[in-house]
Amino acid sequence: MKTIGMLMAMATQAAGLISFSDHVNDHMVLQQAPEKSGVFGTLNVTGDATPTVTATITPASGSPYQVNGRVTGNNWIAYLKPTQAGGDYKISVTCTGCSSDAPNTIEIEDVTFGDVWYCAGQSNMALPLLHTISRNDSVKAL
Repeated sequence: MKTIGMLMAMATQAAGLISFSDHVNDHMVLQQAPEKSGVFGTLNVTGDATPTVTATITPASGSPYQVNGRVTGNNWIAYLKPTQAGGDYKISVTCTGCSSDAPNTIEIEDVTFGDVWYCAGQSNMALPLLHTISRNDSVKAL
């Protein structure tokens, strides 16, 4: 099973439009190859519309490529092809059929692919030894 490097967050919805999740923004870093990354967000589907989502990934130099996204209810996700480390990509996402108007397109710029690390401290890092049960033994061991 492939690991998917992706930022997860609740998405913001704009009326009648497609939108990125709050954490998908300009100047972000997505996981580089060999893993896949994804971009995602919400859309406001009106009536019996059957929307399709297409993401176009454009490097600063080289050829762009497209991937089709998956729409479930008012949420969408597009898994990108594994991309080598590097920067200055532009990602455009177009929703066709989101509304009766022309296709809606959103984009983010200055995207870099690299290693994404999630760092977190242990839950006891903010707990001084003074407030622990074995505080005296801990201090003696130092």
